[in-house]
Amino acid sequence: MRGSRIRMFALALCLSVCLAALAVPALAADETLDVTYVEISGDGFVADSWLGVDAVYNLNGPTLYCSDLIERFYAQVYGLTVTTTPGTPEVAESGYWFELTDAPQPGDIAYASASSRASAHYAICREVDAANGTVMLFEQNWRWGNKAGVGRVIAYSGSPYVFYTLCGNQGELPAAPQPVQYESASVWAADAPSNWAVDSVLRASRYGISGSVVNSGYAQPITRGTFAKLAVNAAQAMGLTPESGDPYEAVRELGLMGGNASGDLCVDDFITREAAATVLVRFVRLFRAAPAADASALAGYADRAKISDWAAEAAALLTAEGIMGGTGSGFAPQENLSTEQALALLVRIYEYIW
Repeated sequence: MRGSRIRMFALALCLSVCLAALAVPALAADETLDVTYVEISGDGFVADSWLGVDAVYNLNGPTLYCSDLIERFYAQVYGLTVTTTPGTPEVAESGYWFELTDAPQPGDIAYASASSRASAHYAICREVDAANGTVMLFEQNWRWGNKAGVGRVIAYSGSPYVFYTLCGNQGELPAAPQPVQYESASVWAADAPSNWAVDSVLRASRYGISGSVVNSGYAQPITRGTFAKLAVNAAQAMGLTPESGDPYEAVRELGLMGGNASGDLCVDDFITREAAATVLVRFVRLFRAAPAADASALAGYADRAKISDWAAEAAALLTAEGIMGGTGSGFAPQENLSTEQALALLVRIYEYIW
């Protein structure tokens, strides 16, 4: 009899728990369809970067919240002051506001409230695949232990996220650079950059590095003359104004490139990877003291013995700082630098200095 009462009590307790659970609305699933996790190596670790804005993580220091990224992104990319109090984001500048959208675009804000996924979270839409109803997020403070999530993809329909798009009076948006959907390399009718270079080519354009100098031939070797023009553009984009309006004279004036024994800049010759490395280090030194080079940084290159003595320090420094890496065959010092490689390197230098 006692055992029967115990079983009846247990059954009633189980039933009451189940009914209580049914009475509580279930939180929407924050289902991740794809993500890459990268190890956070220390405080101030940059896990991802888009349009010149970094997603930063601390390993041991204070948490860098998702809302910080949203506010920095809109300040740097759009030139707007955005606040992210729970709910609709707000713009301090008059004439601009956010509206809900069910068709998110790159640059839109994704927001999940605490009531929808247990804790609130903000992110930026980086890429949108409308055909599959998914969005890739650019985000901060999405971590698993000591790893940061990068390139997370979610379905935007039925997810706990809502999406806000920036609006302006009479449809006008800030003149600052607007996000571009990365997969839309179709903007190049032909001669498109390699897939890995699309991001760098877009950023080079936004930063004012490429200007009207480069709009084709991305995979082809770049001449010393074209590289000189790009380097001068980059210097001007960062606030240096050479006295000479001639790019070949300006690049000499800045101390970035010199001529041969006869003073000839050899503008029609292709520039090698090791020669480009020396130019890039001189560029860094225009703005800051470059760290000391450590020859051990070259140990990973099977062809390190082929790097010329005059270029070894630059190759080591750029390798150590993560600005320049090798190809499938090593550092390839005497190989010609391609146009898209040049743009990628100048973008990295721009972001490294700024």
